[in-house]
Amino acid sequence: MKRRRVIGYDDQGRAAVSYPSVSAAARDRQVLRGSVERAMELGTRCTGLRWAREGDPAPLSDPQRGYVTYDAAGGVAGRYATQVEVAQALGVSSQGVYLSVRTGSVIRGVRVCRAQAPAPGPLVRDARHVVAYDDAGAVIGTYESQVQAARALGESVTAVHHSLNGRRLRQGVRVRRKAAPPPGAYVDSAKLPVRLYDNAGVLGAEYPSRTAAAEALKVPVTSVAHALARGIRLQGWRVVDADAPAPGPYVGQGARVVEALTDAGDLVGRYASQSAAAAAHGVSQSALSHALRWGTRCRGLRWRYAEPADDEAPSGASHTESTHHPARI
Repeated sequence: MKRRRVIGYDDQGRAAVSYPSVSAAARDRQVLRGSVERAMELGTRCTGLRWAREGDPAPLSDPQRGYVTYDAAGGVAGRYATQVEVAQALGVSSQGVYLSVRTGSVIRGVRVCRAQAPAPGPLVRDARHVVAYDDAGAVIGTYESQVQAARALGESVTAVHHSLNGRRLRQGVRVRRKAAPPPGAYVDSAKLPVRLYDNAGVLGAEYPSRTAAAEALKVPVTSVAHALARGIRLQGWRVVDADAPAPGPYVGQGARVVEALTDAGDLVGRYASQSAAAAAHGVSQSALSHALRWGTRCRGLRWRYAEPADDEAPSGASHTESTHHPARI
């Protein structure tokens, strides 16, 4: 495979130097090869330049990497090169500016955003107010902050924060942002019926609740919920909600068809499984699995799973039968 040149860009986004490879750039700049590769991956500087391979988009210039402050009406209040400059202009700490960029919170009457991010629009001042709902979905109270809600409900601020992400408080109260849609009536997920399917996609058992399924499999209810959320097997069974369609035959990640591509997206090879691809390219299966999971290169190639419609049946794939057969309800 032909190597692509490596280009170094200055702060204005202009190409300053060019090398035939990463190794050549590292030797000439007197740094480690890994330092240049890390700079390309993260978009950071190495020896005063930002780096990219020929054909890839050029790194953002410093003006594009700056920060913009917006007032309550959504208008631009100021432009700055770094978070430190924003902090000095507003008279706050750099940590406060960082939190404003990350969460969109207001600091000194303005919001701080990255220059390449879209404008946030007019500020809705009560959008982050907290509303408490009972199990029937009726409003119990509205509070200006999580701290105020925690004091009124007799809970910790941490518990209120977790409730914003979907959890239910001890008193049967659920908390949401005012800008978020109301949650509706509460349904205890542990009481929802579930079904168990074997590796061949055949119904093995049906239970009136997740609790009953957990008791039959001799596992915690949280394990059943985790298997439902992640789509993983539990005691050799696949757990599916009763109103969900039946799953097809189980195919493990290692038995899925994988494809090798160049950086330009051209298909290089197609393999029946990860082990077949690893053997063909002389790499370990763990290295290939890492490249598939994180989208990194392995042996200079990009890797992906084949689309389900194009997925060929992997040769030699076998399904392990479970030795635990729960009683059918």
